[in-house]
Amino acid sequence: MFRIFSIVAFWIIGIFLISIIGSSTFPQVSNSGLGSQSETQDFNYYFSLAQWDGGNYIEIAKNGYPDSKYFAFSPLYPIFIRLIHSVFNLDFVISGLIISIVSFLIFLFFFHKYTALIYGKKHADTTVLTFLFFPTTFFCLLVYSESLFLLLVMLSIFAMYKRNIIAYSMSTALLPLARFVGIFLLLGNIFKAILNNRSKSLLVISFLSLTPFLAYLISIHIILGNVFAFSSVQSLWGRYTLDPITTIISNVVSLISLQSFSLNNFFDLFITLLFLYLLITNIKRLHSNIWIFSILTILTPVSTGTLISIPRYVLPSLGAFIVIGIMLNNYPRLKIFIWASSLALQCLFVSLFINGYWVA
Repeated sequence: MFRIFSIVAFWIIGIFLISIIGSSTFPQVSNSGLGSQSETQDFNYYFSLAQWDGGNYIEIAKNGYPDSKYFAFSPLYPIFIRLIHSVFNLDFVISGLIISIVSFLIFLFFFHKYTALIYGKKHADTTVLTFLFFPTTFFCLLVYSESLFLLLVMLSIFAMYKRNIIAYSMSTALLPLARFVGIFLLLGNIFKAILNNRSKSLLVISFLSLTPFLAYLISIHIILGNVFAFSSVQSLWGRYTLDPITTIISNVVSLISLQSFSLNNFFDLFITLLFLYLLITNIKRLHSNIWIFSILTILTPVSTGTLISIPRYVLPSLGAFIVIGIMLNNYPRLKIFIWASSLALQCLFVSLFINGYWVA
């Protein structure tokens, strides 16, 4: 564990160093986001750590939900940002960074611990490092909700495995408030509890843990008159309800016909197909709750007519990373190649992101 976290520490330092070097190497673009270069403001590295979605979380933390379009973003992360800001009198951006980095470190600890218990330490080491080196994992160090959501996912899974009712109920109750797809882990947990004849108390707690999310839905209905506004406002961000098969086929056709070919679109499609293939063909290797959550957390964004951001949205698909870790242990040379390639892409992506480019 010490060796793994030494690597994690060097990785974190390395990511920020690469982003600093990249900010003075790559040309900067204006995206109207925090820290980006524009006619009225110069590039600001510090604020650029909260570009794109990060800026929306900062806006919600400062002013609540000023417009209906912001309801596409779950409330827990900005609430925590506001809390850290108020208690410690810290800037909103640094508050978000603290939450993200601390959550990420705790998540990695429990992810390694859980994987080691189920599959052995060797597989746990490989799985955690594979996750760490994945091209979009750097988002876990930025003002994004990824780390907090991953932490709650892992705490819920680990607490259920250990039958820690208090930790399970608290983490599961907060999950849908950190990311709406968190509801799918609850469904997976309920399925696993029924399948394994777990105690009725666990089932009751699972259903009761929906209470905070239901309260949030009621508040949305009171404000906007639509209990599912968090879903319907996705259209304001270019997302529409469409079955995943049609979405994937349309993206394949577009790439083959060169109608909208770009490296971003190709990478989005590649990651989507790879992760779905790994999960579908390795269903027996994973616990049922992790498999259900891992595949639904991919199929949900794929059901919006676009594959934009998929390389980031697959981060909570922990089952796929576990499968990759197991497979790479059987091919040491391939493991080094995959890790090196992923790290190279990660360095490129974080440099592009910090300069205002859309990455995921």
